[in-house]
Amino acid sequence: MRTSRIALVSSVLIVLFLGGSAWAQDKKKKEDKKSGFEQFFNLGTAVLQATREMMPFSYEEERALGQSVAIEVMSRHNGWYPKQTPNEYVNKVGLSIARYSDRPNIPYHFAVLNSDEANAYACPGGYIFVTVGLVKLIKNEAELAGVLAHEIAHVTEKHALTTIRRNRVLQGIGKITMAAMQKDPKLINQLTNLTTEVLFNRGVDKEMEFEADRKGTEYAFRTGYDPAGLMRFIRTLQSYKGKKRSVWFSTHPDTRNRISRLETRILPAYYGKAKNLATNERRFRRYMKFSQ
Repeated sequence: MRTSRIALVSSVLIVLFLGGSAWAQDKKKKEDKKSGFEQFFNLGTAVLQATREMMPFSYEEERALGQSVAIEVMSRHNGWYPKQTPNEYVNKVGLSIARYSDRPNIPYHFAVLNSDEANAYACPGGYIFVTVGLVKLIKNEAELAGVLAHEIAHVTEKHALTTIRRNRVLQGIGKITMAAMQKDPKLINQLTNLTTEVLFNRGVDKEMEFEADRKGTEYAFRTGYDPAGLMRFIRTLQSYKGKKRSVWFSTHPDTRNRISRLETRILPAYYGKAKNLATNERRFRRYMKFSQ
């Protein structure tokens, strides 16, 4: 287990930080007395090399990182809800939507967290969670589909991985080598803890959230659900805000802005196309029953 985590973090750091060494080499080359053409050529070569080295994680790395973060999320929320039926139902709805997403060929996993706090999480690699507290605010299957589709969109667009690469805190460990990590496993935990902090306490960029709203609405529609489900759920969240504390409101854009964007920029594209699409209120109520 320890060896595999070392390998994981080594791979992640290679992807993240080798680009920095390419730029350093380019800077050194610039100091040499060369013709303008040679400098331009060398700069272009360095840019291409850095671009290749900063390519997104491979799926194997993404999945391994997602598993590590998912374990942390579950531990913070009392694990998954012990009743099998709600978890099976959420998986069926989520997998149906994932099949019509822009990234249908990776395995997705869905679970209900045993927490009364209203929240949802998308871990890299397709590990997606909704809490009992959030599901209790949902009125029908179309709203659940909208929420799950929003989280699926975070995975398809790799928002979490992009956030990690952008984070300046990671620059502080940019010079750590694989040998150093093997000697000091605490560095691996540091990376995992930082990832969890960025993704599940601070949240991703608000434009990524808006993109997930747009993509998620489309995925739900492709699957046959009323595309307004997500917007209706966010309206419920708007009335919920202030009644109970939730990290959701500090990690997502203002609900009024999200509702406005959905109403004016996203949903009009579906007018005339969304008649008689599924909401499935009865089925939702039959499967999503929780102990009080």
